[in-house]
Amino acid sequence: MNRAELRLPAGLLGGRRRGLAIRRELEKVSDGYSKPVRLDFSGVETLSHSAADELIGVPLRTLGESVLDLLEFSGCNEAVRSALKYVAWDSVNRATPPPALSLRSGTALR
Repeated sequence: MNRAELRLPAGLLGGRRRGLAIRRELEKVSDGYSKPVRLDFSGVETLSHSAADELIGVPLRTLGESVLDLLEFSGCNEAVRSALKYVAWDSVNRATPPPALSLRSGTALR
């Protein structure tokens, strides 16, 4: 199966709005996540967690881990790779929401 390519804009990719715009483009080129896509991060210096969550976290939580089988990540620097890995891990492991924390003044988080 031929792999489509989506080259992400260079520089800082930050914010949910930017991540959502890229995810919509990804949905188009992958034909609704039915075709494989290479995401080219060459030139992307930083990827915020919120943008990464919109880009891969939302599909992971709604479609499942199999969405990763269709995505190839290329040109990632260490900062981008770290953000993608964290968001993927968090999305997969967030099957059930964590219990609500009730914090009182002077209470330390463990």
